[in-house]
Amino acid sequence: MATEKAQRNSDYILAGNLLEQVVLIIENNKSVYNDMRYGSALLNIANNMIHLLNFEEAKVYIQKAKIYFRDQPVNMAILEEIEFYIYFYLADLIHAKNIISKLANSPSSFNVSLLLSKWNYLFSCVLFAEHDYKGCLEKLENATEIEQDKEGWNFQKRILILLSRIEMQDLDSADLNLQSLDKFMKRSLKSKFVRPRFILIVRILRKLINENFDFKKVYESRKKYFELLQSDLPDYKWEIKSPELIIFHEWYLFKMKGGKYIPELISTKLNG
Repeated sequence: MATEKAQRNSDYILAGNLLEQVVLIIENNKSVYNDMRYGSALLNIANNMIHLLNFEEAKVYIQKAKIYFRDQPVNMAILEEIEFYIYFYLADLIHAKNIISKLANSPSSFNVSLLLSKWNYLFSCVLFAEHDYKGCLEKLENATEIEQDKEGWNFQKRILILLSRIEMQDLDSADLNLQSLDKFMKRSLKSKFVRPRFILIVRILRKLINENFDFKKVYESRKKYFELLQSDLPDYKWEIKSPELIIFHEWYLFKMKGGKYIPELISTKLNG
């Protein structure tokens, strides 16, 4: 419970220390030890390390945890999703793609439609990072269930569709997608909290289309928005392990300079 509280407060250093204590308790007390409990503790440490941007050490704990989940396909799938994030943030798209492809084609014995939609969305992010925008859109068609989410997955799916259309120079479709996104945001604002970061992204995209995709002009006119998106302010900052795997403001800067999204450069920034 103390670990969960620390993570809710974004104190991942404290959470890591508490999780290490949990591991010691399990190791030193036969009455509480079992393989699943021990494996879960190792998995949680790996997941926490992602938030600390400690990807290499997270990989070590993932490998340790795998030993305890060999005969537990559901728990192994949870572990492999965390492993996917590690490789994605390290810009190792080959390993990330292999993992998410396996998950998206999981055996029917434990398929859950929401999970499959989420995994197809994550798969689409890999394809976008590989500049396979057509493939990205095709995978997003299999991510219908995340439209029911309450954590921003629906927003990010719609934004990723729009970014893919822009990359494909399908500007008429991009305009239509933005209109749909606009209506969705207005409906959402009436019924639930919408993260201010998403609102700024939609406003930037609207301005971009209105200015005929003049990235430099829009950047200069909306510079304050970009400063917020790049800040550490809770309402506006990018969050690791959020649905925003393709970091919007980074994508925009690549486009403004006439290039494509380069995962390796993003990974270098994340690793400091």
